[in-house]
Order: sequence, then C-alpha cells, then structure tokens
Amino acid sequence: MPKRIKVCSYTAEGREPIHTELSLNKAVLYGLRTKKPQEDSIEVLDSSLSLFSAQKGKCAISGEEFTTAQSIACWYKKPKEQGGLERYKNMTLIHDRYLPLLQKTSLEQLKALAKTLKVTTKMMSKINSLRKLSGLPTIG
Repeated sequence: MPKRIKVCSYTAEGREPIHTELSLNKAVLYGLRTKKPQEDSIEVLDSSLSLFSAQKGKCAISGEEFTTAQSIACWYKKPKEQGGLERYKNMTLIHDRYLPLLQKTSLEQLKALAKTLKVTTKMMSKINSLRKLSGLPTIG
C-alpha cells in the first residue's frame, strides 16, 4: 500500500505536495506573487494567482502558456464602469497582446488587428463572447 501524502496548509512541508502537483511556470507564478498593487486591490492580485492556476497558466483566448508575468492582463468580464466587481468570477487572464481586441475601437481597425495577430475562428469566438459580456459589439 502506498504511503499517504500528508497535506497541511499551515506548514511549508505540508503545502509542498500541492505545489508539486501544479505543473505551472514557477517564474511566472513568482512574478504574479511579487507584483505590487498599484491600481489593483489585494483581492485582484489574489484572484489573479487563483486564475493563473485554474487556467493552467494559459491565456483564456489563445490557450498559449504565459511566459512572463508582465504579459498577463486581467480582464473584467463585466467592466467596473458597468457595475462589475473585482471578484474571481468576473475576471479572466489573457495575453496583453489581445487587449486591443477587447477595447472600444472601430470594426475596421479590430479586423485588421485580428488579421495581424492571426486570430483563429475559435479565438474570435472567445473574444466576441468577452466583448458581449462587456457590452461591446462583436467583431464580424
């Protein structure tokens, strides 16, 4: 019978089995952990860590792994201006290069940018669903 692994949230040794099971980029995770709250609250930073783990270190739009903490952008599904809260369920992590596709810009510019970024149909579907949640028109 295999030896039972003891997990305990209160000791470094007890947390180690939890973290060894996560196959996440440790450098990016460390970058997120050490990020200083400038405009964001501590809750947003904490939720970002949880989302990073839940999304398995990948962008919600493209599915590619994040390589640096600086390339991660936190997107509010329902913007604060529309009553959206800084809560885990209202947030998603995306690569910062896709941020312009979620902004209020002309459709011609958005289509040109999507072509430049080589956005696939699947990615465009995800972008459009985030745009709808934000009250923005979809990109054709």
